[in-house]
Amino acid sequence: GQQQFAQQNTPGSEYNPYIPSPDSVPYFQQGYTSPDQHPKKKKGKIIAIIISCVVLLAGLGVGAYFLFFNKTLSPTDVVEKYLDAMIDCDMSKASEYFLPKTNEYHQKVFDSAMELKKHYITLSYSDVKEDGNLTAAETEKLNYSLNELYNISCTKFVFVSLTLSSDHSKDETESGRLIVGQYDDKWYVICSEDTPIEVIPPQEVADRFMEAFESLDVQKMLKQIHVSMQNSSTFDDFSSIEELGKMGIKLSVSGGKEISMSDSDIGSYKEELLDKHGLAVDDVKTFDYTITLSFMGQSNPSDLKLIIGKIDGKWYVIDTDYE
Repeated sequence: GQQQFAQQNTPGSEYNPYIPSPDSVPYFQQGYTSPDQHPKKKKGKIIAIIISCVVLLAGLGVGAYFLFFNKTLSPTDVVEKYLDAMIDCDMSKASEYFLPKTNEYHQKVFDSAMELKKHYITLSYSDVKEDGNLTAAETEKLNYSLNELYNISCTKFVFVSLTLSSDHSKDETESGRLIVGQYDDKWYVICSEDTPIEVIPPQEVADRFMEAFESLDVQKMLKQIHVSMQNSSTFDDFSSIEELGKMGIKLSVSGGKEISMSDSDIGSYKEELLDKHGLAVDDVKTFDYTITLSFMGQSNPSDLKLIIGKIDGKWYVIDTDYE
């Protein structure tokens, strides 16, 4: 409650609320005599200093806690915790250590771990260590893919190497590297070096397709086509391409310049692929090539337009147009 104030017992004096009575002085201040008594002032300073030191030390203690116990995990720490969670088939825990929005990629890793668990096979790892940075070109390529698929990019990437083994065949080990990226000042597992998250730019998709066409390699051509379209009527003449080589016909390809498309043409392709194949196309680009067929000393050039569509963040050949 509020302290009670009363005039000191001086005969004839009037009540003064600003003069404290002896009963109102707190316990640690007993012995109080007058406001100008030096020991009291000194004692007050000492107490203030002690309190200040306690507050300062408490603040340092909190800072030290965050400095030493809440540090950012290193790339190898993240890989080990990621692997522990995957081996335990704990997808929720594993998700703390892979890049946000990349669940689909890591779900495949989890599914593999679950399959091993069904067969009572337990994995273990060893020799986890950093193994160098990605080159500037590799960094640019991976960030392009992450940005296209997830609208995310990392400030830095490192390789982390490790060795895997299982209790099923202890003498057999497999070495590999994971790519770990720094995003928002934290490290996350991105992907495996052997099975990267990869989005090939549309120009490169077109060039790869045409290089395979030039060498009459149908299987490589099909890799640039969405699996839902590989057996469609759009590409039903692929079966005869390999026969050209047997007949002695040779192909050469040149060009590959991107040409503009009208909004109506883009809309038509989007509508067609959705109706025929159930594929939602986000964007469409066209690249113009010249194909030259050579046979028995004769050459015949023709124009080919290659149409590339963006489906689920990745680019595929969706049509060809001969002229």
